[in-house]
Amino acid sequence: MRLIPIHPDNLKKAWNDVEGYITRGLEYADGKYTLSDVKQMILDQGLILWVVYNDEEKKAQGCVLTEIFDYPQSRCLMIFLVSGDNFDKIVTLLPDLMEYGKGRGCARLEFYGRPGWEKVLKAQNFEKIHTVMRLKI
Repeated sequence: MRLIPIHPDNLKKAWNDVEGYITRGLEYADGKYTLSDVKQMILDQGLILWVVYNDEEKKAQGCVLTEIFDYPQSRCLMIFLVSGDNFDKIVTLLPDLMEYGKGRGCARLEFYGRPGWEKVLKAQNFEKIHTVMRLKI
């Protein structure tokens, strides 16, 4: 498996391969984004789309969405969404994202996700630094 970054000019070609994965991932986004919101954010280059491509099967098996976030004192590569058929294999691609982030001056890789990700990412040396909770009013 490998990650293929998709330039916004090529989004139309890749969209059919990832639309279902993005839709599945957005089910856990607490209603903050729609599929059309995400598509526009990719086109506006706010989000970077990565296709998780399986060379053996010659098909997409997921996607990752990232964004570069600038804090006042540092820059990070934020993982916005991960969705796919095999999470254990997708997380093995984290070094590729880390390398991409380093090349753009990012000091860290950050991920906000549902609780199940904590166990998966701990094995990849992520550390828990926040818990996000909310109350609907």
